[in-house]
Amino acid sequence: MLTAELFIHRTSINASLIGVIGPLHPIPQRLLVFTATCAVALFWEFAEFIADQTLGTHSQAGLEDTLGDLVFGVIGAGAFTLSCFVFERYPHLSPAGIVQRLQNTKDAVPGD
Repeated sequence: MLTAELFIHRTSINASLIGVIGPLHPIPQRLLVFTATCAVALFWEFAEFIADQTLGTHSQAGLEDTLGDLVFGVIGAGAFTLSCFVFERYPHLSPAGIVQRLQNTKDAVPGD
């Protein structure tokens, strides 16, 4: 699901930048990413069900498996959305911010 979240996140930002959609405030943009990611998780379960019924793949182990997948899809979408808020508020905690600090530390080491 992380790939879907990143794709939806970057696509919505890029669509706003090139004018396909209007400018997005961060909160509606994050809500869009969250709901679209939950929809991806739901449609993934539909695809598993259809594959089980038509191809006999046995990819669904039962109701508990399906509901567990959906719950973890929602949890993952929420975690991604929360991390977007945190990294926007505290950019030094983001992966890019950490890499930047490491590069600055390496550049500051005398004798290299």
